[in-house]
Amino acid sequence: MINKIASTIILLMLSTTIVCSLPTAKITIRVIDESGEVVENAKVGAAIEKPKKKGIGSDSKNVRGLTDKNGMYTVSGSSEPHIGFSVTKDGYYKSIGRFKEFTGVTGFYGLRKWKPWNPTIDVVLKKIINPIPLFVAENIGKGITYDPPAILPEEGRDFGYDLIANDWVVPYGQGLHSDFIFKIIVDRYVDASDYDSTMFLNFTSPDDGIQPFYQHKIRGSKLRSSHNAPKDKYENVLKIRYLAEKNKIKNLPIKDNQNYYFRVRTKRDDKGNIVEALYGKIYGNIEFLMPRNEDKGEIYFSYYLNPNNNDTNIEFSPEKNLFPKPKRLRGKYSFKP
Repeated sequence: MINKIASTIILLMLSTTIVCSLPTAKITIRVIDESGEVVENAKVGAAIEKPKKKGIGSDSKNVRGLTDKNGMYTVSGSSEPHIGFSVTKDGYYKSIGRFKEFTGVTGFYGLRKWKPWNPTIDVVLKKIINPIPLFVAENIGKGITYDPPAILPEEGRDFGYDLIANDWVVPYGQGLHSDFIFKIIVDRYVDASDYDSTMFLNFTSPDDGIQPFYQHKIRGSKLRSSHNAPKDKYENVLKIRYLAEKNKIKNLPIKDNQNYYFRVRTKRDDKGNIVEALYGKIYGNIEFLMPRNEDKGEIYFSYYLNPNNNDTNIEFSPEKNLFPKPKRLRGKYSFKP
């Protein structure tokens, strides 16, 4: 019994020593809107993480407050080398961030500080302007709450995909218009560690196209895209290559911050003005599973499409998907804006 008590005391002392030995972190969050104007009275919540006093893992100390007239709010405390935070305000989309760029420690035991000391971190709050209904599909096939991936009918050939039908065009599906044209070419497949395969995304009209934009899938504004799709700089082809060779690093160009804008069904008048076009966005990567043996290829992508002619608005109202909820899906059929 005495040994058990002694062990408990020692464990508590060690835990306390570890926590107390953590350097102090300090950061200042400056909240601005998309025009660069400071946002006053925005709600800031931060999590300062420490090792648990008992067991494995960490405890978070939650700190909350409002930004001042300069849009500033300062967070400090004994912490692991990272601080997570979120910022909200009525009329704006929530933004989430994580500062983990501490480069080292200054000072001596008990008075140590993470450096840089008190950096200012800009957080952009995007205004809620005009959320509208859109066609939204998550053809990623991961779990019962998502739509299945697009199964490519055959390797080495072009196949059109109709975004409003969310299906291949006839005779391979119910679609009538080739918005996206997919093709997968397998140059080499030996096994899961040795292959060379490329996916091509082409378009029907020379004025249709796609362009990338970069915003982390978790950190940043809840509205990952801009409010409106751009009107120019669209590329007419996208090529994604998966390459792996034995004993070499795989080339899988999958990024946490990859997204796309696109334009389809584009037509111009005699003067060269665009008179018809549909705009949309893709959150995340466009991924594919190459055909091999008896398996067919699969395309994984999530898209948002505005069906209104020449309307660049892609700010989605999360509860207003123009696609009906499939009966087989469980849970809430809701998507990010």
